[in-house]
Amino acid sequence: LVEGGKKAKISAGDIVGILTATKQIKAQDIGDITIFANTTYVAIKHKVAQKANQILQNSKIKNRFFNTFVLQL
Repeated sequence: LVEGGKKAKISAGDIVGILTATKQIKAQDIGDITIFANTTYVAIKHKVAQKANQILQNSKIKNRFFNTFVLQL
């Protein structure tokens, strides 16, 4: 879960680009990305979820840091 969405002009390409830029997460590990007005849900394989959360917390999206959380479903 990323606390930013359409109002912050976040796109699915931004999320995928950040996660795959470090080469620690493969594009195959990323599933659906659903963007709402103020939140974005990113489906990621369980084995890389914590690493993805760490990457998103330490990276800027559109020149801003956003709060991120891992939701266990």
